[in-house]
Amino acid sequence: MRVVIDGKLVKVKAIFTSHSMANAMPEDTGVDNPIEILTKVDDKHPIPQVKISLDKNAVFKKGTCMVFSIENPAKIIAPKNKDAQEEGLRILGRKTLKRLQKFITLNKDLLTDYYNGENQSTKAVLNSLKKVG
Repeated sequence: MRVVIDGKLVKVKAIFTSHSMANAMPEDTGVDNPIEILTKVDDKHPIPQVKISLDKNAVFKKGTCMVFSIENPAKIIAPKNKDAQEEGLRILGRKTLKRLQKFITLNKDLLTDYYNGENQSTKAVLNSLKKVG
């Protein structure tokens, strides 16, 4: 992703919208859609989890993403409604879902440590991600 910093177009691996997450892009993860790596903040996210955007443009608003647990196998946390889950899975597709599952499995310890605040450097986490091949 490219952003403008001090009038210059710069390539970045993550856009920080708050201290509670980092966006990992497809070129960093090997998953077709952007992933938001969440941290534990005031019990807002009670278990380790990631969000995946249902569109390839890194939109993470309610109704435009799905939330999965960081475990093997990953389970859907949101949306809770079964019809919305089925629609989200249909939009993601089998290939993307399998890549997401593999990404979570490959990076489970790193993602869990980041969630728990054990690795405060988002840059180090993004640079350490194992990409799905």
